[in-house]
Amino acid sequence: MAKNESENRDEFYFIQLVISFQMAAMQQMGKLQNPITKKVERNLDQARFSIDTLEMIQNKTKNNLSE
Repeated sequence: MAKNESENRDEFYFIQLVISFQMAAMQQMGKLQNPITKKVERNLDQARFSIDTLEMIQNKTKNNLSE
C-alpha cells in the first residue's frame, strides 16, 4: 500500500473514530434518538466517558494532526 493511500485511510479512520464518540455522547446526553431503540435516552455517566475519551484523543494528538 502506498504511503499516501495509507495516510488517507488513517485520516478517514481517525475522523470516523472521533465522530463515533461524538455521536455516542450526543445520544447519551439525550440530544439524539437512539437508532436501535428509537427512543431518546439519557445516560450521563456514559456521556461523561465519551466526552472524556474525546478530550484524551485531543490531548494525545495535540500538534500531531494535519490541517
